[in-house]
Amino acid sequence: DWSSDVCSSDLVLQDGHKFTSCAFNMIYKYYPDWTNDLEFILYALPRLGTMATADLSDEMKNNDTLFKEAVKDNEEHLIHFSAGILRNNREKVLEIIRERPHLFWYVQRDMKNDLEVAYTAAANSSRNYVAIPEELRGPAITLVVLRNVNEGLGDRLDSIFNAIPIAFRLEREFMISAVQAHPDVYKHYKKWHPGVIDEDREILLAALEKSGRPLEWASDDLLNDEGIMLAALCHDDVPSTIIKRLGV
Repeated sequence: DWSSDVCSSDLVLQDGHKFTSCAFNMIYKYYPDWTNDLEFILYALPRLGTMATADLSDEMKNNDTLFKEAVKDNEEHLIHFSAGILRNNREKVLEIIRERPHLFWYVQRDMKNDLEVAYTAAANSSRNYVAIPEELRGPAITLVVLRNVNEGLGDRLDSIFNAIPIAFRLEREFMISAVQAHPDVYKHYKKWHPGVIDEDREILLAALEKSGRPLEWASDDLLNDEGIMLAALCHDDVPSTIIKRLGV
């Protein structure tokens, strides 16, 4: 009996343990007003999983208490808030991506177009770079990302490099700054833009400021440069193949 006399919110909350998930689904179907009842939705969360947030009212999509409780143990709920709190509440979005940077991927595009939101996302996780609208991926935010890349934690420098807008990627001043920010960027310039930096001594020296690894991709002419070798040998990570080859 799904009459309003039987199915009151108070009754369900008091005797909810007697209801199956199927029964909760029926309640959601026949009593849509309850998708605006915070107490009921919080009670339904562990029983219905993502179904509990599938048909939320606009008010509930923007409810901070419900959002935090829903995504605490199951981030699959996020998709149901993408048109609510992740779209309309700028301060909340900034707070969320500072605490859990990967949630930036669920933010609506109009919010991603906010420069502060994009910068915060990039500064807290380099993996967010490819999700930032291209028009916001300028040199400053790109260098922040490159400085924070840690491939050991799963960041993919290759995909980040290819997401750098071509409009400035090959500008020499930016290339110098990029290899200074992360020495392995030198390898990606050699891989994706062969011939562009092959004999550029200044760019290689910039790449060698923090690591000896770029020496592995240096041209033969630059490997014979005494200044280059001295810069590289200041580090303890010069590739062994290079050391053996040169008999250092």
